[in-house]
Amino acid sequence: QEIKNFTKLEVRAGWDKNLLGKGAFGEVYKAQLTDDRWVAMKVAKINDKSLHEIKMLKKLQENEHIVKLH
Repeated sequence: QEIKNFTKLEVRAGWDKNLLGKGAFGEVYKAQLTDDRWVAMKVAKINDKSLHEIKMLKKLQENEHIVKLH
């Protein structure tokens, strides 16, 4: 499964008020998409380290021992 990049048009307004956490490479928000799905959305500070983190998150998604929450 691919990591999806969403445009501002695909995310409902108000997401910036739902901060879930902050890290070294960006902030994570609870956001609702225009199709009514809820997601955890990372607003990354783009640099080499954050790109590495994104690749690692993708590998975690593919791990059979990680429980996927829907």
